[in-house]
Amino acid sequence: MDKKNRLHKEIMVSQAIGKSFNNKVILEGISFSIYKKEIVSLLGPSGIGKSTLLNILSGIEKPTVGKVEMFIEKVGYVFQDDRLLPWLTLFENIRLVNISGNINMVQEILKTVGLEAYANYYPYQLSGGMRQRGSIARAMYYAGELLFLDEAFKSLDEYKRIELLNLLLTLKESIGLSSLFVTHDIEEAIYVSDRILVLNGEPAKIIKEINIKEKRIEGKLSLKDETEIRRKILHSLYEKTINKEE
Repeated sequence: MDKKNRLHKEIMVSQAIGKSFNNKVILEGISFSIYKKEIVSLLGPSGIGKSTLLNILSGIEKPTVGKVEMFIEKVGYVFQDDRLLPWLTLFENIRLVNISGNINMVQEILKTVGLEAYANYYPYQLSGGMRQRGSIARAMYYAGELLFLDEAFKSLDEYKRIELLNLLLTLKESIGLSSLFVTHDIEEAIYVSDRILVLNGEPAKIIKEINIKEKRIEGKLSLKDETEIRRKILHSLYEKTINKEE
């Protein structure tokens, strides 16, 4: 597919990404795409390199080999903690990341994430779930087409996690927002994803891609499909990948 045609579908392409530290290969041959208006989850064991991969894709780190192609200008990044500056209001925290942007958009984005009434609140006046919604709003104001989320809901209780997962689904449908969602939680991934990528092995590779969107009927999975998807994920996460020298 040529670049002109790709621009209508893919917004990011990872091409054979590899990463080494101290002559040890951590990531190898990571190739996949993210398309407009989809949520992709990246699952893998703790310490496998999910955050490192996200940092490479976002440009925070350089790959040892391979390259990342972005067909959009900016990517928003939502971290595990909200990272709101305590001496600034929610409005000011969001405005800070894009001073040259349309100031009226800040209030519009706050409305989109359900925080329009809290623009002048300071972070300490907000709940954990509200602060994380503020982080999503800030990332949207910086880059409105693609969000990277690194275990962004890890510290929240189940109710607040579901609330924010539903927010991602709403943003996908309402404004076409795409997300790359790093999580260790299989249930979260199944609930929110169009596709799931399983990262495993030494060095880590994408060893399984599961397309959930094509299995959903009216937005829901059958019990049979959900059970089979969970089985595939668990098998991929816990199987032993042994690299033998030839």
